[in-house]
Amino acid sequence: MRRIDFSTAAILGSFIMLGIGVIVIASLSPAARKAGWRFFAASLFLIAAGSLTEAVNHPTLESAITWSYASVAFSVAGFALFLCGARVVLGTGSPLAWYLGVASTGVVAAAAFYFLLPGMLELRTLILSGGSILLFVPTIIRNRAYRSRIRHLGWFDAFLGASAAFALARLAFEYSLLGVERSRLVPVSNWLFVFFLAFSLAAIFVFALIVSGARHTGKPLLRDGTRPTLSLAERGLSASERRYVLAILDGASVKEIASDSAVATSTVRNTLARAYRKLGVADMVGLVSLSASMDIAE
Repeated sequence: MRRIDFSTAAILGSFIMLGIGVIVIASLSPAARKAGWRFFAASLFLIAAGSLTEAVNHPTLESAITWSYASVAFSVAGFALFLCGARVVLGTGSPLAWYLGVASTGVVAAAAFYFLLPGMLELRTLILSGGSILLFVPTIIRNRAYRSRIRHLGWFDAFLGASAAFALARLAFEYSLLGVERSRLVPVSNWLFVFFLAFSLAAIFVFALIVSGARHTGKPLLRDGTRPTLSLAERGLSASERRYVLAILDGASVKEIASDSAVATSTVRNTLARAYRKLGVADMVGLVSLSASMDIAE
């Protein structure tokens, strides 16, 4: 039986992740897909690209260092964008600004260390592991409020926690053995990375289960089968505002709503803006997040 090496495991994991990503996007409700698919598509491409660049044999040391720092930037940005998508679709996790801030910091740090300290390869682990911990741990903490209501969210958090633990283990391992010949560190560090990637992949798979339950209803499965209802009329929305909001949640575009209602697109946008203010959300992304936690009725 052929032994699976690091490169094979990383490449296999990358393609599995891309496949699960397709399932995630296909399982989203029309409104959620419109609001979140760009986050998921970009994130899974970046994560897979980051894993592949780690696994490929590069012709020169300079090329290997360059792509290694690129891999770190890809991975941190990819995980951040995936959690942004989860926030948009489910309304769980940390604010988008936190995820985007961590991603930006990781990319800038990778570029700075590459140009200023390219020989200190341990800094790559600091960026990837530190960035992953900063993304995963606040998400797990904030998800506690939703875990009792959204089915499978506990498993999602458990796998994120395991992934963060392996990220921390890899960071501690490399920094506790500074000064040791690097060739002795690489095998263990690589396999810690594989386990980190495997648990991240498992979390993405569980997320696919969560959103697949929303394929027809547009909402995640709840543990007790109940869900609060938000009445648009009780929130003071006019007839046209209610009609446009429900059309958006059914996946219609502003142009389609304008065409069906025989009004200008600017009229639809202005009407939706008023409706969003009455609902306490900023835009369509906020509306989709709101619909993930409750039924929205006319």
